[in-house]
Amino acid sequence: MFDGITFWTDDKTWRGILTDLGAEFAQRDIADVVFKSNKKFSPAELNTELLRLADLHESEIIKKICGNVPLSGAQKKIIMTLHRFGKNGIDVSTLQQQLGYAQGAATNAVGTAIYQLRKIFGKDFIKNEGGKYKL
Repeated sequence: MFDGITFWTDDKTWRGILTDLGAEFAQRDIADVVFKSNKKFSPAELNTELLRLADLHESEIIKKICGNVPLSGAQKKIIMTLHRFGKNGIDVSTLQQQLGYAQGAATNAVGTAIYQLRKIFGKDFIKNEGGKYKL
């Protein structure tokens, strides 16, 4: 998500969050030169901006893959998850967990959403190879 964006922080929590989102970190001496700013962000303001950037990034990926076709929230999450896992693919139980379902939950929501996506974009849009779903 933050490919090509470099941050610096000594806050371990924010480093963990930003690392999970693909951020890179500069060394402190570089950060002092590159990131000098009079603007200070509160944690809430930074959180809001990160969420805005994440939504913008997600919208661009969805548009690139699906065009302007309206999709449900579950369909968007599936596409984003499959995009993130790339050619390695993801098994159904891990996909369910990525979508917020408990491990081993009995749900057919993922299968239904995949069926709907295949109905819209064709049966080869999402492939199941060796038990792993891939775009």
